[in-house]
Amino acid sequence: VLFDENGKGYVVDVNPRVTGSMPALMTSVAVQSLYKFDVGMFRKSTKWIYPGTKEELLSFADSWNAQNSEYGHVVIYSVFEKSRKSTQLNIGAWGKTAEDVNAILALFCTAGEAGRV
Repeated sequence: VLFDENGKGYVVDVNPRVTGSMPALMTSVAVQSLYKFDVGMFRKSTKWIYPGTKEELLSFADSWNAQNSEYGHVVIYSVFEKSRKSTQLNIGAWGKTAEDVNAILALFCTAGEAGRV
């Protein structure tokens, strides 16, 4: 309970929590400002699959970012390697247009069936 200068009480439930989209929200302004991209998208769900290991995914993201800094940028927020051929991921991508960003995201993940790969 918080009290104002007149002694009136207010019930406040702060209940802060970090959700799956919070990292994307926290980094989007910085990434857009740093790289000057107008459009950003975030994919989070157990259905987004990279067809390889987490090491392959992270290596691909690093090399793609280095070679395509004028075109777009990706950030891998979290991964879970289900098998050597299936890594679930939460990913953000930025670019100049929505079409560019969708094309970038398509390089890194496809929609699989949640729980099955």
